[in-house]
Amino acid sequence: EPYGCKADVWSVGVIAHLLVCGCYPYAPRIVSSRAMKAAIKAGVPEPKIFREGPRELGDVSEDARQWICGLLCRSHEGRPTASEALGGAFFASSSLSAACLRRRLCAA
Repeated sequence: EPYGCKADVWSVGVIAHLLVCGCYPYAPRIVSSRAMKAAIKAGVPEPKIFREGPRELGDVSEDARQWICGLLCRSHEGRPTASEALGGAFFASSSLSAACLRRRLCAA
């Protein structure tokens, strides 16, 4: 399948996972692009944010964890659009509203 906007949403999930957990969501034992693609397709190992509970992730809110999990949905049909991702509970429960982010991005 060709890449679309939902692939970009998945990429944001990878970056968010890296920032929150300190590691990439899919880390194969052998470091190569082929091994990374195989790990992503197989979902092995499962991303740390899926495996670990609130105690292991420190002060990561449940809204943030659910947001990242949604972005990393391996099926593009189940993954939110960019607009849906910005409208989720994580942004509603923080000072990072979608409108605020749009203003900041447009001003940059």
